[in-house]
Amino acid sequence: MWLGTYGGGINRLREGKLEAITTAQGLHDNFVSRILVDDAGRFWVLGNLGIFSVGRDELNSVADHDKSSIIGSVYGVADGMKSSEASGGHQYAGIKTRDGRLWFPTIKDVVIIDPTLTIRTAPKVIIEGASTRPDDGRSQSAPVEISKTNSMSIPIGQRDLEIRFTGLSFSKPESIRFFYKLDGLDGDWTDAGTRRTAFYPYLPGGDYTFQVRAVNANGVMSENTAVLSIVVDKYFWQTSWFALFGLFALSIVAIVGYRIRMGQLESRRLKQVEFSKQLLNAQESERGRIATELHDGLGQNLLIIRNWAHLGLDASEDPAEVQERLQQISETAAQALHETRAIVRNLSPQNLRRFGLTDAIRNITEQIESATGVIFELKLDNIDGLFPEEAELSIYRVVQECLNNIIKHSESPRGRVSILRMGDTVSILIADYGKGFATNQYFESNGSTRGFGVQSVLQRVKLLGGEINIESRDSDGTRIHIRLKK
Repeated sequence: MWLGTYGGGINRLREGKLEAITTAQGLHDNFVSRILVDDAGRFWVLGNLGIFSVGRDELNSVADHDKSSIIGSVYGVADGMKSSEASGGHQYAGIKTRDGRLWFPTIKDVVIIDPTLTIRTAPKVIIEGASTRPDDGRSQSAPVEISKTNSMSIPIGQRDLEIRFTGLSFSKPESIRFFYKLDGLDGDWTDAGTRRTAFYPYLPGGDYTFQVRAVNANGVMSENTAVLSIVVDKYFWQTSWFALFGLFALSIVAIVGYRIRMGQLESRRLKQVEFSKQLLNAQESERGRIATELHDGLGQNLLIIRNWAHLGLDASEDPAEVQERLQQISETAAQALHETRAIVRNLSPQNLRRFGLTDAIRNITEQIESATGVIFELKLDNIDGLFPEEAELSIYRVVQECLNNIIKHSESPRGRVSILRMGDTVSILIADYGKGFATNQYFESNGSTRGFGVQSVLQRVKLLGGEINIESRDSDGTRIHIRLKK
């Protein structure tokens, strides 16, 4: 069922659902006084802006949402009517007679239409020309040449494409409606109404096909569709060969990056292997040193104690000699105990667990001062509890190794140990004023060092996630600056 409304256009009622067709979908007027259907099934709609003719299938296509707008014909004063305004609302506003003619009242006359006499000649649509404007914001539009094969080329730097077209018809040419589409950009046809231009502000580089067709005032679609092939020149970086070159270059970069990364991983693996070898050698060396100290120190002292004990037993009848042997045994045992404690202290620093990291560093520095005569300037913030127990032991070993290097190699009478808390960072500075060394001679070209002591320091700092900087020059001392995140 089709319903004409006074302000709501034409409505289709189907299965209890209303679908409205208004001027938004191409209807000539939303005020409908009468709907008549001719013998061919075509609808004739009387409104306040004239009489509108449209096919039933056209209306159903829009109501079913298969199309966005209807195509029809409008009749008014230009077609001989004295007025386009309908006379309806409270009285019967049109009839269809037995001979098939349609009668409609207006406010000034009665309009009689014979649908069989409607002119059905299709209009012809042609493309007249096109123009573009340089992309400088100032220049005027200029025509673009269209070849005989209906093709055109737009050079780089042009925009604001305007395409002009028209339709040829002897029946109300001013009422011809146009529909156009640009393949490659538009997804659907654009209803231009009676406007005879299509405007595209910007087209990316590429190939396009412009199509336009027309519908005359009687709703007859043009038999031909005018076609214009458009080529928009591309910048060099938009071309396919540039994309291939970019893909090739990206592949080369990826391959080179992969090889560099694999080389870095292999270098890191070799460094780790070398460090492991040095660590094993150092462990064996440390075991040998401990064995030597036990043999030469503790072992010899125990041997002396045993011999003196035998001598004391042999001189049991002489109290003075026995007393002397016991005194010698006591002194030698005390020396053996001292050496044993020194070995144990080096292997496991008891002060670290007993007093904390800060006092342990202060204690080892004071011990080195007492044993060597090297004077150290100490500036220690309290860093106890800032690091896990394993990290505290590594920090202690780093400081211990740096102090040992000062004693062994620097020949400096003075040194400096500074540990400062700086926000979320702990700064450790260990310096001497001795002979120094040329760092370019001490470090290998691959970044490793020739001395295991420094290598051990570097590795421990790396495992702690810190940063280390070593500055040294001949006769100008050495500065080791370490930064650790809390």
